[in-house]
Amino acid sequence: MILSDLLGTEVREADGTLVGRVIDARFRLEGSANPSQARLVGIIVSHGAFSSYLGYERTAASRPVLLDRLLRWLHRGSFLVLWEDIERIDVDRVSLRSGYRRQPSALDPDEEKEKGMNWMRAHGLVLINVALFLTFLLGMTLSGWHVSNEEAVEHGAAAQSLGAYLASGDFWEAVTENWESEFLQMASYIAFTIFLFQKGSSESKPIGEPAPQDEDPRKHRDDPNAPWPVRRGGWVLVLYENSMLILFVVLFVAAFVTHAISGAAAFSEEQERHGLPPVSVIEYLGTSQFWFESFQNWQSEFMVVALLAGAAVYLRQHGSSESKPVHVPHAETGA
Repeated sequence: MILSDLLGTEVREADGTLVGRVIDARFRLEGSANPSQARLVGIIVSHGAFSSYLGYERTAASRPVLLDRLLRWLHRGSFLVLWEDIERIDVDRVSLRSGYRRQPSALDPDEEKEKGMNWMRAHGLVLINVALFLTFLLGMTLSGWHVSNEEAVEHGAAAQSLGAYLASGDFWEAVTENWESEFLQMASYIAFTIFLFQKGSSESKPIGEPAPQDEDPRKHRDDPNAPWPVRRGGWVLVLYENSMLILFVVLFVAAFVTHAISGAAAFSEEQERHGLPPVSVIEYLGTSQFWFESFQNWQSEFMVVALLAGAAVYLRQHGSSESKPVHVPHAETGA
């Protein structure tokens, strides 16, 4: 029997008393695997409603007042029956054990909190880096705003508002020259690791051995768990199998162009303060100022990559996916 067959089925107590019908099932995600394993907890029984809660069984969920009252009225008296309290499931009825207990059908706030914590743990690497990115971007914005105003006052000009600074060439030039170097670093690193190796490094594919990354995804076209572009095939798969490199190349080009445009605006403002003519974007690309701003960031990015790939041969960090296991010999390549 599948779940859809169970929905709408009569639910009766051990003595045959009808207590309602099955309107939903309750599952719990367990384990650290991705995706997690879903375990059936029990069934939701209602004597009046004929539909599920539409996700609003969560006590912490916000909802429109009218919808809230309607759902409360429709599901009045609904309850959860744990799987262990079910005696038998037949085609036309679900029989409950004698002495079963009716559990609240609303999700326990502690259970909601646990689910939220599990979700945060599963996505912690992205979440912490996004939080740090926003924190440092805010710090850069505020400190850069103050520096810009200090320089303006020194030149006899009026201080500008935060909004004006956010729209200025100074702000976007400072931001995008850094983003440009980061995206270049990642695009280059992704491309280099396709065909370059580093003996003994966890950052490299094994040398002279088959690597999972090199397996032809077309062999998995019939795998039901494969991403849909793999099952779709054709040009969609070609784009998908190179999508990470494409993403960072596009981001690098966008940051490079934005750096050039905003840098030209900032450079022109500086020129005008000294009574010199402004420059166009093309002219700015030919200045040493633009390439100084780019190269000073590019060199540090590739230095860090080289250091990481080389240090990973001989150094370890217990518990980190960027390191080989501590006990593995130096010559072993790959994480």
